[in-house]
Amino acid sequence: MEAAPRQHDDNTGLDPETQVFLDLLLAQSVRDPAAEAEVAPQLRAVVVELVDHIHQEIALVNFWQRAQAREGLRGWIFQTLDGADVLPFDRLDSVADKLMELAKANHHRLVG
Repeated sequence: MEAAPRQHDDNTGLDPETQVFLDLLLAQSVRDPAAEAEVAPQLRAVVVELVDHIHQEIALVNFWQRAQAREGLRGWIFQTLDGADVLPFDRLDSVADKLMELAKANHHRLVG
């Protein structure tokens, strides 16, 4: 599930590997495109934290084969999103799952 690049120029300053996570969170949190500019800075900060932590976790040898490691990361993502209060609580589970899928699909880009 590699995310498609954004259709418009977004001057977030994020590298492409991080930008796909921001795109996903924007899509899940913003229903009104006019409101995107208002929430983007907060989401950007959350995404930088998420991607940094995800990178550290998935870089561990055999991360994707270890169920306990995957569940630990998914739980951390859920708690981070909940603490940041960027999404409605009822969407946190599905977004955490999507972020995990995105991390796995982009493993080679995130870890190098």
